Amino acid sequence: MHDELQPFRQPLVTATGILLAFLLNLAGGWAGKAFSTNRLAEYFIAICVCISIPLYIIVLYRILQLDYPKESFKLYYRKTLFIFISAILISFVAMIIVIIESAISKV
Repeated sequence: MHDELQPFRQPLVTATGILLAFLLNLAGGWAGKAFSTNRLAEYFIAICVCISIPLYIIVLYRILQLDYPKESFKLYYRKTLFIFISAILISFVAMIIVIIESAISKV
């Protein structure tokens, strides 16, 4: 039986792995100085990171799963892609807040 997701699997796994590694690096660098003050931005960043990391892992699970519904592979892939884009948006919001917060603190 032909695997319909095969052409999409490698690029999505690569992109998800790179973005997840970048987010984990950001979180590791940020966590050392996080919560030193009681600012709302730090809690928002923590929530964004805690949401986007599991979303990336769910994307990896879904795209690497071989036992997906073959008859509705387009719907399955579309949902996986939606989760992936959501994770990107959430993690980029966290990164932008970290950049703005760092720029403001150095002024």
